[in-house]
Amino acid sequence: MSQMNKKNLELFAAKDPGQPPKGASPHSREDLRTLLVGILETIVRLPWLGTNAGGIFLNSPERRELELVAQINFPPIITGTCARVPHGSCLCGRVAESRRLMHVNCIDEDHDIHYEGMADHGHYVVPIKEEDELVGVLTLYVDHGHSYDESEARALSDFAATISLIIQAYRQRLDKELADLILQNSDHGVVITDDRLTIQWVNRAFEQTTGYSLEEVRGKTPAILKSGRHPKSFYAAMWASIRSRGHWQGEVWNRRKNGEIYPEMLNIIALNDGEGKVVRYAAMFIDLSDVHKAKEKIRRLAYYDKLTGLPNTELFRETLDQMLGEAMIADQGIVVLVLDLDHFHEINENLGRRVGDATLREVAERIRKIGNYEIAARIGADEFILAAIFPRDAVASAVTRMRAVAYELRRSLSTPFRFELQELSLDCTMGMAVADLSSDTPDTLMQRTMIAVRHARQQQAGTIQLYDEEIGREAELTHHIITRLPRVTESEELYLLYQPKVDREGFLQGAEVLVRWNDRDHGDIPPDRFIPHAEEHGAIIDIGRWVFTTALSRLLMWRDLLPGEGGGPFLAINLSPIQLMVPQMAARFVELCEQFGVPPSQVEIELTETGIMRRSENIGPNLRTLSEAGFHLAIDDFGTGHSSLSRLHQFPLTTLKIDRSFVSNMCLGVSHVAIVQSIIDMAHTLGCKVVAEGIEEMRQYERLKSMGCDLFQGYLFDRPLSEEEFRDRLQHRQGIYPSLTRA
Repeated sequence: MSQMNKKNLELFAAKDPGQPPKGASPHSREDLRTLLVGILETIVRLPWLGTNAGGIFLNSPERRELELVAQINFPPIITGTCARVPHGSCLCGRVAESRRLMHVNCIDEDHDIHYEGMADHGHYVVPIKEEDELVGVLTLYVDHGHSYDESEARALSDFAATISLIIQAYRQRLDKELADLILQNSDHGVVITDDRLTIQWVNRAFEQTTGYSLEEVRGKTPAILKSGRHPKSFYAAMWASIRSRGHWQGEVWNRRKNGEIYPEMLNIIALNDGEGKVVRYAAMFIDLSDVHKAKEKIRRLAYYDKLTGLPNTELFRETLDQMLGEAMIADQGIVVLVLDLDHFHEINENLGRRVGDATLREVAERIRKIGNYEIAARIGADEFILAAIFPRDAVASAVTRMRAVAYELRRSLSTPFRFELQELSLDCTMGMAVADLSSDTPDTLMQRTMIAVRHARQQQAGTIQLYDEEIGREAELTHHIITRLPRVTESEELYLLYQPKVDREGFLQGAEVLVRWNDRDHGDIPPDRFIPHAEEHGAIIDIGRWVFTTALSRLLMWRDLLPGEGGGPFLAINLSPIQLMVPQMAARFVELCEQFGVPPSQVEIELTETGIMRRSENIGPNLRTLSEAGFHLAIDDFGTGHSSLSRLHQFPLTTLKIDRSFVSNMCLGVSHVAIVQSIIDMAHTLGCKVVAEGIEEMRQYERLKSMGCDLFQGYLFDRPLSEEEFRDRLQHRQGIYPSLTRA
């Protein structure tokens, strides 16, 4: 608070303490600005908002303009230009007029202020209101393209309501004249003592705030209010300031008559007589309980999950950062556990969001009851995280202890609970990681724990996985694959191999095209490592187009070595169902054949049985287009999926490929042989040729020939061949395949 001017001090010193003086200077707005800047710093740390700059304007209804009173990270040109904003001008002025929240995701025509070098960005602009009165405007910068989110808007409106309470409190309590503060009807507590700190007078606000009446405190000292929270050095510094400067201001924790401890903003002034001698002290204070409650509300909005009441990611990260620092000093270790609920999305989808929310609250409550950890938080829609400290020389026992916590959590979650008419029980998959105090940050430790839980889910849901170096290498390779995939077709690292197909007489009749990736950093990456990621992230479209185009170019190069059009398909190309879900993709393949001058009849398209069954409705039109153009269509790995004859009959198939597992199992007994025979007979009944995969022994080849199989491929004939090796085989295709003559 500002100190009283000299005239007021003289009046105060001369008056009887029962008659408070009038006319004090107004309170500085610096305290208000500091508090509002603190609130802005809290808001911009919200992990979901993506903002690093914002400002708060106060409204001047008389002048119909906004005044910038607090900001963080505003460019200097904006700080100057936007110091005062008329109603109706730019985004903030328009919100002042409409008194409605505004969201923009870029610099549009409503953004009046532009300057050289200004980066594109968006805004949330939120009115700060007290009932129907406009108090001010909160504006936040957000990333360009940031989409409007109703939950974000509600949270920011809650922040605005809290800011309004704080501004109103300051306007009502801090911006009054000091003379008003010492009036009997002031909302601010006032104490007047003599030069020896004996209380002479207090006002009604003092009585209401502290619970003590004037009669109870008259003749005593203000020490009656001491809370015990401040050390002696605090009071020594206070009185040193009063003696040297004549006043002191700060926040103090005092105790009411009922024993309750409360915060107050206290200003103490030494009142001198005409000769400069201290004759009295005046203390003025305001109860900050409401302000602290508002700050606590903001803190809970910023650091706690609204649904479960658990700490959120930001608070967990900050706490974990403190734990890592303390563990290094105290020679302790830290283990972190992530819990990922299994099939939680099915509860939301099938039973509704209310049941899902009730489930999450129940999970949080059961986590609280388990205990045996330092902090637990909710960090995702269905993810929770815990951290515990242990002696550094007891890593094994710490992991065992956390496993015990994990098993207890699983047991607890499996116990059914009822919500309305639903009885629910849950399972979860968990990952753990032990902190490396020499290198881990909160983010890296949390990341390693998330890698462990993802690995556990890939292996088997409902398990617990401890992070180790091998899992880390796998995750690093996965990240590398995902990062490189979008441009892998431009890297010249993809290449094709050719798995020969042999007919019943032993002659070469074609090959299956196999794509391989020789990465510059990791060498050969198996297809089963990169193809699923390519399908998930959309890179399979470009990879598939590259494979198809490259295969056609080879057919064109080898056309003098190939049989005529009546010889059947020569190259079989694997396609992902994802490719065939793209409209007009089949038409594009037909166009490519025309460009290369390759008849579609020389190409066979292979699709896995599972893939074609899962997406049958989506890929049907493209399959018919390919068939009508002359392409042959094959089901790969037949027998491993869950297709039915009635559904298979819907597709224009020409070939069924028997999965290698059926071929290798024929040696186990007649029942396995009967399965293969039934597949061959069924395929022929449907008018399809049969290809057997995984032929490694001559007896398998001979047995399958006797059963009526048409084509064969496997290591008995050749491993997958390079382009040069396969060309050499083509040049001698008129004879029996070399490996059969050796056998």
